[in-house]
Amino acid sequence: MNERDIDIHEQKKVDKKSYRRLYILISILLLIIASIYIVRNSVYSFVDMEIIRQAAADELNKKPRDLTSQDYKKITKLQFTEDPLSDLRPLKMFPNLRELMLYKIGSDDPSIPDWLEFLDEIGLIKPMEKRKLTNF
Repeated sequence: MNERDIDIHEQKKVDKKSYRRLYILISILLLIIASIYIVRNSVYSFVDMEIIRQAAADELNKKPRDLTSQDYKKITKLQFTEDPLSDLRPLKMFPNLRELMLYKIGSDDPSIPDWLEFLDEIGLIKPMEKRKLTNF
């Protein structure tokens, strides 16, 4: 083997290492992006969660820190009159919720209220009620 062949062989080793590092870096970046997306879309707003927990505690005459999963099953009625809510996803914790009074709801898109779609998805309102509610 002459010197030129050795240089080419060494260059191929360097290229393989560089590509490996590049693939690892891209994989790490994709994992970070996917993690951010998953966390952002699955974690409830802390403020909304606290407001909902407080409303549940008020309904049962308890402190929010004393609530158990069984308490959430007992609740059939909730009302929110003081603090505005923007994320209603935590209402999924109340499988027996039958009556919901909402007075202040935040929405990014006033033409299609997200909270209305959510209530329809989890079965809290019927399609006919949904039509009535959208004509306001």
